[in-house]
This record gives sequence, C-alpha cells and structure tokens, in this order.
Amino acid sequence: MSREEEVVMRCRSLDLSVYVITDRHLVGERSLVDVVRAAIQGGATVIQLREKMASTREMIELGRALLTVTRPARVPLIVNDRVDVALAIDADGVHVGQTDMPAAVARRMLGPDRILGVSAETVDQARAAERDGADYLGVGDVYGTTTKPDAGPPIGLKGLQEVAAAVSIPVVGIGGITPENAAAVIKAGAVGVAVVSAVMAAADPETATRRLARAVEQARAGGRPARESNFGIMAGELLRRIRTTRPLIHHITNMVVMNDTANVTLHVGALPVMAHATEEVAEMVQLASALVLNPGTLTPSWVDAMLIAGRTANARGIPVVLDPVGAGATTLRTRTNLRLLQELDIAIIRGNAGEIGALTGVGGEVKGVESVGGPADRVQVARDAARAWRCVVAITGRQDVLSDGRRTLVVDNGHPWLTTLTGTGCMATTVIAAFAAVADDPLVAAACALAYYGYAAQCAATHAHGPASFKSAFFDTLFRLTPTELAKGVRVREVEKDDVTGEDDKPEGGSK
Repeated sequence: MSREEEVVMRCRSLDLSVYVITDRHLVGERSLVDVVRAAIQGGATVIQLREKMASTREMIELGRALLTVTRPARVPLIVNDRVDVALAIDADGVHVGQTDMPAAVARRMLGPDRILGVSAETVDQARAAERDGADYLGVGDVYGTTTKPDAGPPIGLKGLQEVAAAVSIPVVGIGGITPENAAAVIKAGAVGVAVVSAVMAAADPETATRRLARAVEQARAGGRPARESNFGIMAGELLRRIRTTRPLIHHITNMVVMNDTANVTLHVGALPVMAHATEEVAEMVQLASALVLNPGTLTPSWVDAMLIAGRTANARGIPVVLDPVGAGATTLRTRTNLRLLQELDIAIIRGNAGEIGALTGVGGEVKGVESVGGPADRVQVARDAARAWRCVVAITGRQDVLSDGRRTLVVDNGHPWLTTLTGTGCMATTVIAAFAAVADDPLVAAACALAYYGYAAQCAATHAHGPASFKSAFFDTLFRLTPTELAKGVRVREVEKDDVTGEDDKPEGGSK
C-alpha cells in the first residue's frame, strides 16, 4: 500500500470533529480524568494530552490514566510533542508544532500506524507537513487564543480556508473557537474544531462539549432537510453514549444467532450477556440496561424465563425489546408472542412484515422464520399496532417503518445483501436494544439504530464480493463507524401517509 493510500485509510477512521486539548491549570481542583471523561460523554472525538510544564514521569502517569477513559470509548489519545511519552504509554499518536520535533523525524519514530498531527499557520507549512507524513493539521490561531502565550496573530477564516484548500489531509481549526463560531470554521474547510479553555475551563465540560459537537454536526448538515439532519445528529449522539457508557444488554435469544448477536452487541459498543436459565434471569436483569426477548428457538422453559426476566425489567424500568421470530408460522409461536405482548410492558417490537401482519391479524405469511407475505399498507399497520400494543412497532424490510401510534418514521438506509445472511433481523434487534438503553425516546432510539445498522450495510457492501466477505465487512463497519460518519449517512424521515415502497416480501435476513 502506498503512503497516500495509508493516509486515506487512516484518515477515514479518524474523527476529528471535536478535538479537546487538556490543560490541568484550567480544570482547577477537579480531576483531569473526570473532565476528560465528561468531554467524551459530551461528544469529544479526540483527546490531546498537552501539559507543557509536566515532567516525563507526570506525563506518563497522566497518559496512562487518560487511556483508561479514552480506550473503552474508542477515542484516540494524542500526546503533544512528546514522541517518547506516546510510545511509552502506547498512545494513538503525537501532535507536533513548528518548533517541536520535525514531522519527518516524528513519523520515522512513530512508524506508519500511529497518528501524526502537525500545527500549521501558512500554506507552505501545511504542504511541508503533509509531505513529511502528517495525517492531519491543526490550523490557526483562527480567532486568537489565550492558552498559547507564544501564538502569533490570528490567521482568520481566510487563512484557514487557504490552508484547507492547499492540502489533501484533514484540517482542524484551533484558536478562540466557541459553539457560536464553530459553524464558520467548518464552512471554511475544516473537518473539526480544536478547543482548550472552551471545555477545560467550563463549569460543565460535558454540556460545553455537546454544544460544540452539535454546532459542528449542524454545520455539516448543509442542505439536508432539517428533520433528517436532526436524526443524523441524534443517531451520532446515541452511538457516542453507547460507546461511552457500554450498557449491558441481556439477551434471551435463539441459538441460531446467539454468537452473531453477541458479537454485534460488542461491535456497536455495548456489552452482551446470553442468560436464559429461569434460576438466574431475574438476577441478571438487575445488572442490565435493556432486555432482548427472541423466541426463535422456542421451548416452554425459555418462555418462562422470558416472562420472569420481562417482569423484572418492567419493575426496574429498563426497555424490553421483542423480536417475534417466526410469528405466524405455527400456533405456538404466534400465541407465545401475543402472550409476551399481553403480559409484559414491551418498549419496542421489531419484526418483518409477515410477523407483524400475523400478530395483528391483518395478514402475513411466514415459512419457518422467513417472511413471504405481509400487509400492503405497513404505515397504517404499524400505527394501529403501536396503539393497540402501546409500544413502538418497527416493521423492517426494504424500507423500515416505525410508529409509536402518534409519529411514524421511515428509515431508508439498508442494502439487499442483508437478505443473504441468516439472522440479520435478530442482529438489528440487538442494535435497537443498545440504542434504547441510552435513549429517552424509544421511537427515536429504534429509528437511529436501524439507520446505523442499514448505513453500515451500505458502506460494507462497497468492499464485499459476496455473502461471506459482506458479513466480515459488515461487522467491521459496525465496529469502525464513527458518530460523525453516521450522522452524515442517516436517512430517516417522518411520514403522514403510506409513501413506502410496496414490495416487501423478503426473508428474515432481509429485515433491512
């Protein structure tokens, strides 16, 4: 792979949207680790350890402490200037200034896999940094800064625009940036904003970071419809929450997909547990943030376990997500799913058209667990079912239709190759549960989850040659997709009547 190809691949996975730089003097008596944790919860996508007055030992101790927060959240930790410290703690990369170690030397020491950022004020500096191996540039000061005493005069938006246009690597604007002026920085060509005092000195670092993140996302939304861009922002925010908090998702699910659903839960950023013994499910639910019920491989003891777990989840107030696999295929499956709907407070039910049609009585044909026929007007069926069952209903297919009885949404993300794999509907359900675990609105959670799932499939299909390579690429994309990338790809819209593509008779694997 050429150097140019290496840079492209690394930069695709690097989310520079909100780049937060540390300063112990600004956090006061608070813990720097706690402030960084709050920033990540608010949407920070990169953390830079920059403590000019710290000794080597202090830098190593601080870096190791910050890694305990950044690594689980999949947020890169960049060390300012000190290549030795970055290597000692196995940080994700280094950022050097114009008076620090030359970029070419830093690249040789770091090797090809770690991230290298370089500060630049002029076009010449920027081009030299790109030539010497930089992955991104920190450009400024844009508006002026008080955190760097040796900073020169502000280069302004015009200077930022000139640098961004002169290089092919990403540019991050820095210097005096706030939520109020962040949009102008993005419109000038930057992919993100870097801040110090705006977060480090904030009384509420999480809220301060979240305001910056929203300003950046809204600036990027550009000409997309406001409602659609809002769903993108919300989906990105929920994905950040999952990866920051790592909620435990308790599954009582079918044996066919158990391994895949566990892996998908991990790839999203949550934690899976598969426990179905009646003797322990209530205790396990006490630890969980959401519960998935999937009676795909049905036995009486598993139904008992689902009812015990569901009642415990209801008492705790955590969401219960039902996947009625094969409802309509046999009397036992249909009755079991209706019983779960009647006896438990279900937050979200996700099924294909055949399953939901069979449970509502409006017509649906299922062979085994495959949908081969469903209702023509899925919008009305979803609305009526949501009102009857008092939960969010998600009918998945070529287009996903979701309703809580008042609002109805359509998700246009997905790819036909999902129909070539067993259990992609079940995996979609576990993603919904992960999003529901960190959301207040189950309809928004389900829509954002399905958009994430479908968009990952779209991205994966561009690298695949058939079902086997698609599955590998799909799992990799679920893991690697960043909140910012997701926000750009979400296609969710609100509908008033049925404007959904009619044909939707496809197998369970085609739940997208």
